[in-house]
Amino acid sequence: MPRRTLGLETIRSRPGRNHKQTYGVLDDIDGHDLLELFYGLFVELDKDVLRDEQRGRYTRIEEVKANGRSVVVVANSGWYGETGQTINVRTHATEHDRKVDDSATIRTRLLLTVPPGGKVGLFGVERQGNEGSGPGLIELFKRSLMSSFPTYAFDTETVLETSAWSEAAELIEVTAVSYNFTPDIADGPSAQPKPLGRLQHSIVPEKGERILPRWFWDKLRKRQLDAADFLGFGEGTSVDETIVRVEGRDGRVKSFALEKERVPAIRAVLTNNGESALTETAFLRRAQDEARDYFDGMGLTWQDQWKSGQWTAEALATRLAPHRPESA
Repeated sequence: MPRRTLGLETIRSRPGRNHKQTYGVLDDIDGHDLLELFYGLFVELDKDVLRDEQRGRYTRIEEVKANGRSVVVVANSGWYGETGQTINVRTHATEHDRKVDDSATIRTRLLLTVPPGGKVGLFGVERQGNEGSGPGLIELFKRSLMSSFPTYAFDTETVLETSAWSEAAELIEVTAVSYNFTPDIADGPSAQPKPLGRLQHSIVPEKGERILPRWFWDKLRKRQLDAADFLGFGEGTSVDETIVRVEGRDGRVKSFALEKERVPAIRAVLTNNGESALTETAFLRRAQDEARDYFDGMGLTWQDQWKSGQWTAEALATRLAPHRPESA
């Protein structure tokens, strides 16, 4: 199973659609709690709403669960619109011929955490490789909010650092990975070189040293340095992934995957290649821990007691009408 990561994204509201970035509290959107609206949008959502005919993207909600000041949405998502085959990787036999209306989906989770009285909500977006349902669900939530509350503006933003925790952490290892490594060798004089496996190069502190230089970590975080520049990959071998291990001031060690996009996001590693996905409970706790680190690092109020707690029947009855493109 491919590596799973957790990215963070913030959401804020601007009452009156003001342009001064004066943000309001999220548990009073015209008398409604943003977290309850998030739950209310997805808990009984019409399945057809999440079928994107233009992009050929399909998403189906499997479960929506409230836990204290957090809500987790579990969804299956995938692409459709082209024929293909489902192949057994052990026997190489075709198990299923996929038609244009079939979608090979993956199961991922999306968490939203909103502290009471807070002006910042935080999404935890799970991805398997680069795939996941979270971005599409966030976009639908934002459109639906704007449709139902036209006097408000809602701003979302990718967290470029997972928290001040990672900025203050010390770098202890960097690993660059090249998948399907094909060396210039072959089985016989007339044979063509074939992929041999996964190539990994790592750099760790010198013997007697505990951490790598601070400037090194800063340049990696700011994308001023590429792993291929210092890890000795041969010409023509690309770096597909760069994983860093860092140790925080609190002694905890975390792994992050450095993104390649123009936006230098850092995703926390949930599971590595070949490992099973986290259980629902383990995902909830890990995502809430990352939210706590973010809020604490940004000087925002957070209490661990908000991780759990039962919702009232009134809160569970809250609903938000989905925005439908044809209604725009």
